Amino acid sequence: MGIKNISPEDIKIQFSVDTPTYRVKPQPVFFGQERVENAFNIVLKTEKEGYNLYVTGPEGIEKIT
Repeated sequence: MGIKNISPEDIKIQFSVDTPTYRVKPQPVFFGQERVENAFNIVLKTEKEGYNLYVTGPEGIEKIT
């Protein structure tokens, strides 16, 4: 199997949104992970430049999400 060039039209997904985002109830991001949530909140509230958030852990625990 070789490499196939695709165009934006080849991967375009059509969808519509029936509910505006301001009517969607927020969902928890870190289920049962209070320590992780606190760390993210601290980093997101830091206004100084040069601070980064580094996430580590075993594969399969949705670190990127």
